[in-house]
Amino acid sequence: MPFDTDRRHQKSDFIDSVKCYQKLTSGGQEEFFSTFITTEDQHENFRKAWEVVRNQFYSFGRLSSFSYLEYLRIMRVPVDCDQLFLADMSGSKWHRNGLAKVLGRDDLDWHEYNPTGFDGKYTPTMLAWLKREAALLLEEAKYRAAGKPYTYDVSYFTLESTLCTYKSWHRPNRRYPGVYLDMFHDRIKKAEATWPEEDYGLFWEARKSYLPAHLRLEDNPGDVGLKPEKQNHYRQTGQVIMMDKFDPVFKNDYNDRRRLITER
Repeated sequence: MPFDTDRRHQKSDFIDSVKCYQKLTSGGQEEFFSTFITTEDQHENFRKAWEVVRNQFYSFGRLSSFSYLEYLRIMRVPVDCDQLFLADMSGSKWHRNGLAKVLGRDDLDWHEYNPTGFDGKYTPTMLAWLKREAALLLEEAKYRAAGKPYTYDVSYFTLESTLCTYKSWHRPNRRYPGVYLDMFHDRIKKAEATWPEEDYGLFWEARKSYLPAHLRLEDNPGDVGLKPEKQNHYRQTGQVIMMDKFDPVFKNDYNDRRRLITER
């Protein structure tokens, strides 16, 4: 599978990163993490794990460490992020930009095409305000998710990912709801074309087992997938695509048009 864009500059570090991880976990992965994930306080466990991953894993910066620890949480290791690292200017800035967008502060979108010319010089007051608003967003999300099957997955981890993606809804030819599922589809296809002797059925079966039909690109031939028409629909119309099955308020022209094509 291809390297994600955010890790493209670390391709040359991959082998050394694997060797480092193998050495650290030579006694077993569970044993390795159990030496510092020792309390019932998931936030405290996160802080301890954060220091280990940042300082001992080879070539891991803020974004890769954050993502790795989220994978641990997905696997039910008792860690949970306690912040968005909004003051870390050397790390990712996309989630901060997404937060500014959500709050209606496009002027704080640190991007070269921002007409305000904002250069990323956030004041302590700005950062404190963004932090408070992010906490309120998470509190509201947890309230809405209470009692749902996905309650466990509502945390700063998923808020960070959501903000990053939302920022890209406002960039030409970028993200949209379900984009990573479409990217995964294309990556399987590319791998099959590159190594036809290999069997990639496991990935297709996983998609069939865990994704609803309307989100499986392979079962919707009328859907253009990762193409400008789909990428830019929200920017050009204000209509959020791919979420009408979740809530009728998201009814939109793209889904209606493409669904008709599929049904034909």
